[in-house]
Amino acid sequence: MALVSIVMPIYNAEKYVSQAIDSVLNQTMTDFELILINDGSTDKSAEICASYARNDQRITLIHQKNGGICSARNKGLTLARGEYIAFIDNDDVYLPDLLEENYILAKKYNADILKYGNQYIKQKNFQLMRFIHRESSMKKRCLL
Repeated sequence: MALVSIVMPIYNAEKYVSQAIDSVLNQTMTDFELILINDGSTDKSAEICASYARNDQRITLIHQKNGGICSARNKGLTLARGEYIAFIDNDDVYLPDLLEENYILAKKYNADILKYGNQYIKQKNFQLMRFIHRESSMKKRCLL
């Protein structure tokens, strides 16, 4: 069993899906499975994903009729076998130690759920990525 199952819904993302997949494959933590759900893409997304799946046994590729991102995520959840489940959108990028850092935190605090986010700011010749830590917003959104 993989420590983390990562679900990535994919729809018409040929321009950036490789970058998203590469960011997962380049994690410092390697004990994961990546579940790619092709949600009826009409571009070359499925071919790109198939190439990755052929070359890495941690990747599972599923094709389904377009049902929307929620349908694709739910399909991925049914296939997930990891101790923890993570999501990444087909146009997002993980920092190289994201899985390892979050796994360590989840274990340290015996957490069932981790919430994290970031903010990317781009101005003329200046880029900044920072993590957002808003404990108060988490409390407002939690349902127990």
